[in-house]
Amino acid sequence: QWSQASSSRAWEKHWMDAARHENVFVRLAAMKTLSEMSGSSDAALATLAEGLQDTDSSVRQQAVQGLALGGASARQYVPQLIKAQSRDGDEVVRQHAVQAIAAIEKSPGANSERLFFWGTFLVIVAGAGFAAWYYRSWLMAQLERVGGMSTSS
Repeated sequence: QWSQASSSRAWEKHWMDAARHENVFVRLAAMKTLSEMSGSSDAALATLAEGLQDTDSSVRQQAVQGLALGGASARQYVPQLIKAQSRDGDEVVRQHAVQAIAAIEKSPGANSERLFFWGTFLVIVAGAGFAAWYYRSWLMAQLERVGGMSTSS
């Protein structure tokens, strides 16, 4: 199994190198293959994101589609997709970028950072509320005790 994983990484590296080839057809084939590789690595996603800057619109189009397939892992490339969506000279690339952004945002795990933030925030607020209630209860008990001693003497 290790040799299979090693072989898979070697092929991925091969296609990442091919994505930077001078021939447009080689770059396009590399982008398509990287897009189709299941569970693309961060390096493969970065290579696909580089493809957004390619001079050929078909390569850019394939890069956008590949990032869309990256799901939540491709979330860090949404700003580049937004840029492609608003500035690319090819209408098809712009349309695919809109679809890719939507696919990434809807993918499972895409909102985990947001959920973690709000979950942490709620735990802190609840903890602070409990601490304030507990301190108030303790303080009232102390005041009653002090007040009780002064009235009895």
